Amino acid sequence: MKAFDTGFAGNDIPLAKSLMTVLGIDERRLSPDYWGAVQDAGRLCQVCGDRGRCRAALADSTAALGYMTFCPNADLFGELEAAAVGGLVTDRA
Repeated sequence: MKAFDTGFAGNDIPLAKSLMTVLGIDERRLSPDYWGAVQDAGRLCQVCGDRGRCRAALADSTAALGYMTFCPNADLFGELEAAAVGGLVTDRA
């Protein structure tokens, strides 16, 4: 099994992974088709101007409902959330 690097780095590791976890997204179980997009999302998260807003939403448990209004990765995370719910993941975990 090939290791998967999410592309998340530094202080954004817990932030991005926390949002993905809240949304029910386990990057270890995603199809390889999503790996590049998740890596791109990790790089975008590192330079996002709304990291503070994201941290606050995660802290007050509103992230799952409100991330779409400020997250530049909202479209991807929404797609991944739907994929996780729909079973479009692998059984690598």
